Amino acid sequence: MNVLVEGPHWMGEWSEIVCAALQNLGHTTRLHYHNVKPLAYRLHRCLGPLQRLVGNTPADLPAWSNRQLLQMAAAGPLDVLISIQGKIDAATLRQLRIMHPRLRVVFWFGDVLFDRALPRITAVYDDVDQVLISYRGDCERLQRDLGPKVTYFPFGVSSAFHRLGPLSPVEKKRYSVDVAFVGTRYPERDQILTAIAASPDLDLAIWGRSWRKSRQLHSRGRLSMPDSLKVHHLAKISLNIHHHLTNNGFNMKFYEIPSVGGFQICEWQPELAAMGLEDKVATFRQPGELPDLLRYYLTHDEERRRLAERCAAHVWEHCTYEQRFANLVGL
Repeated sequence: MNVLVEGPHWMGEWSEIVCAALQNLGHTTRLHYHNVKPLAYRLHRCLGPLQRLVGNTPADLPAWSNRQLLQMAAAGPLDVLISIQGKIDAATLRQLRIMHPRLRVVFWFGDVLFDRALPRITAVYDDVDQVLISYRGDCERLQRDLGPKVTYFPFGVSSAFHRLGPLSPVEKKRYSVDVAFVGTRYPERDQILTAIAASPDLDLAIWGRSWRKSRQLHSRGRLSMPDSLKVHHLAKISLNIHHHLTNNGFNMKFYEIPSVGGFQICEWQPELAAMGLEDKVATFRQPGELPDLLRYYLTHDEERRRLAERCAAHVWEHCTYEQRFANLVGL
């Protein structure tokens, strides 16, 4: 099939991972980044009051993105559009269906359901064929509220991207830490990690953005996805603290950590049992449990290694993106 992927240009390489999985399944893909500002857009914005002189041009980035998407769709055959965190709107979808009457449209919303998320999903629901949601609790809610087009579609591992390359001596020294956290600062995460850092016997290293807002914690910098995999591979423990709005499901990091043999500790959720992972992942139910849990696993190397190996084997056998997309209706 000819598949057009509309998605973000982002350090986590989500859009590229999707294209690689589809290509491995034999599909032809094209990729459109909906958050990249083209030169023409930037020039247009610089014109300020003179914008009216250049004629009828879109006023914002989503409108520019949708116009570019239509141009790409007109350039060749198209069977499936996959919109990832899409900026696409109903009017654009209807134009696409005029161009390609048999077009199948899949809208994938992978974030937790922020307040601004639901209006975006409902705005396109009638004009798409399937809505993919990556957290089971949110999926079940939307199935009740919107209807049967909503499908549970968790994240996974990528054979093309979640592989570890050679590690230099400098990288081994830089990323070999006892306890690592890689991720964006949220107030809830800050509070949990500050409590851990207060224990003098626990060596915590943080990478990620927005940590300048923290009063006590400091980030060692932002990481590309390949570099974050190096941290997960070399750290004795990778903490995976989900967003506080997470509703029974797992973020991308949940799969990235075991993909390179890393050991993670994350929140307990019922979905662990549904996935057959409850005996392969170390979990906590209350943040106050973390200091003692970290001390335990830092002193039980063999148990830590055994859990990491079992989790890695499971995700590579059952949770690849190729498997996810092969089971998707219409692909």
